[in-house]
Amino acid sequence: MSNNTLPTTPKIMVIRHAEKPNDDYQGVTPKGNDNKDALIVKGWQRAGALAVLFSPFNKVLQNKQLAIPQLLYAAKPDDTSNGSSNNDGNSDKDSKSKRPVETITPLSQLLQLAINENYGSEEYAGMIAEAQQQQVPVLIAWQHGKIPSIANIILGNKLAPQTWPNGRFDLVWVFDLDTTTGTYSLTQVPQNLLAGDLNTPIT
Repeated sequence: MSNNTLPTTPKIMVIRHAEKPNDDYQGVTPKGNDNKDALIVKGWQRAGALAVLFSPFNKVLQNKQLAIPQLLYAAKPDDTSNGSSNNDGNSDKDSKSKRPVETITPLSQLLQLAINENYGSEEYAGMIAEAQQQQVPVLIAWQHGKIPSIANIILGNKLAPQTWPNGRFDLVWVFDLDTTTGTYSLTQVPQNLLAGDLNTPIT
């Protein structure tokens, strides 16, 4: 988005992809096959719960800060990634993963919306420029190491937390547009979906 173009998207919601493989659990495909780039079982549980969080059957959202998204973005798997470092100092191995897309696939099926996978994990600036020029609520699923940088672009400053903790999969960062100033504000909304989810923001 150029400096002279004001954003129009009323609400941008950003989530980290759901739980990934660790020392105790391996990733599995929807058909149950082992895959290191896929979600673990708990991640698939979160993906299903997120579908209902963002599109409840009675159309009443559990948090008034949320909205039913009408456009979906997720980082596409990047086969050309060279393991660059993200902003928490770790190698960005997630850039090749299918997890951002998998995380919102149940929601896309429920809403009958296609997922925009045109941008790789490092191409978030272009994705945000496009996402900010919409007229409807947008949901973005991305790698956690990039979310603070995404927030910086949306907000136009670095007032958001600059590190997303490795262990947090349970938050929605909600950016609401002030149409009088053309700027966004940030609210951190706990998902409260699975056992162990925290009710506290990232500081």
